[in-house]
Amino acid sequence: MTNKTGTTNHHPSTSNRLFIITPEGINLALTLSYFTFFLGSRGQTPGKMIMGVRVVTMEGEPLSFWRSVRRFIGYMLSFLALYVGFLWILVDNNRQGWHDKLAGTIVIYVWDAEPGKLYKASVQQAQENRAPND
Repeated sequence: MTNKTGTTNHHPSTSNRLFIITPEGINLALTLSYFTFFLGSRGQTPGKMIMGVRVVTMEGEPLSFWRSVRRFIGYMLSFLALYVGFLWILVDNNRQGWHDKLAGTIVIYVWDAEPGKLYKASVQQAQENRAPND
């Protein structure tokens, strides 16, 4: 395009660009990479490792890369629906959120522990170590 002085403007239009890098786009890409890498390779994010849970398919198999991507898409849908997809876990018999339903996954415990087992053991140990009252 030539302006009044006869020089050519070299401002590419947004339609000629393949993509636009924005902070939101970078954040989305990093978040997608984080979840798909950890869930696709180990079935656990660092937070799930600490909590002792793992994400597996309904058949108990490890997640594939594409199933991890589907689960992430479910995260986004649950988020956009004002967290209803996450709250769904409270009323679902299998304790699955929308992201689990969409990807065909379930969260399981990876350690053999009953709720309160560590607390009960620590109370019992404290009682055994307590000096008798004379």
